[in-house]
Amino acid sequence: MAGFGCYDSSRTPAIALRAWDAGHEANIGISCPNSNLVVVDCDHGLQNYEHFENWRQRLGFPRSYTVRTGAQDEYRVHVYYRGIETDKGTVPLYPYTIDGVSGEIRGAGCLVIGAGSRHESGNLYHVIDDLEPVPTPSGLISLIPEHRFKDAEPDQGTVGNFTERIPEGRRWFELRKLVGSWRNDGAEYETLLAHLHDARENICDPGKHPIMDLELKNLAKWGAGLPIGRAKTEPAILTPEGGVILYHTPTTRDKIVTLLETMFETQRQWQSDEAWTVLESRLSLDRTDSTDRKS
Repeated sequence: MAGFGCYDSSRTPAIALRAWDAGHEANIGISCPNSNLVVVDCDHGLQNYEHFENWRQRLGFPRSYTVRTGAQDEYRVHVYYRGIETDKGTVPLYPYTIDGVSGEIRGAGCLVIGAGSRHESGNLYHVIDDLEPVPTPSGLISLIPEHRFKDAEPDQGTVGNFTERIPEGRRWFELRKLVGSWRNDGAEYETLLAHLHDARENICDPGKHPIMDLELKNLAKWGAGLPIGRAKTEPAILTPEGGVILYHTPTTRDKIVTLLETMFETQRQWQSDEAWTVLESRLSLDRTDSTDRKS
């Protein structure tokens, strides 16, 4: 892939390989729609390869090209099938839970991380069934409700109508809106994080305070916890410097404390007196002095 979004992928080596040619340690992004692929992403519930094989056979899904992800907390695999267009329309992104296994069916608007890429854990994605992708089975298509199928227009991999890069003061507001839309389509944590990394590189102005990996991970975790189909963006509080945004959605004290810990760990500008004044005013907190703020 090159650029942002699965519809920006390219088969031209000079374009597809330019990140590596420039010396970056990039991963491999595979566009499902531009590669005519449907990928069954098995995220949770599998214990090992034998468990996966038994699950696949019970559902009647044929063997096909399969990759184990680099995640080590659970046994996770991607099964590739050939054929994204059906009589109902283009196969969409669709979350599933079947027989104790949950994940996503990835089609229109989706990408997957390819074999040979490095997971954030440090482990590589690797092939466990080195086969040619076989046609998408009808049993897989039948799992998706008819109203979820998309038309064939490539309108799902876009990130919005951004004619220029998002300025620093609006980055988090716009990124949260994008995360909400991706989550509404069923995207889980790893998909959200991949989209956010692409967005940071291609549509966000780095400004004086570039977005750090930890911030993207926290945003992806937040998005993965939203209810699918009902994700929305809440009102925001911007720092005086126009950087980090604190979203005013406190439902419990723990959520506020966690947010503040992350904020103070990653954003030095929040240690200023001006930032504290804004925070105290917006959250109706008691006034503090320098000693309280330091503690």
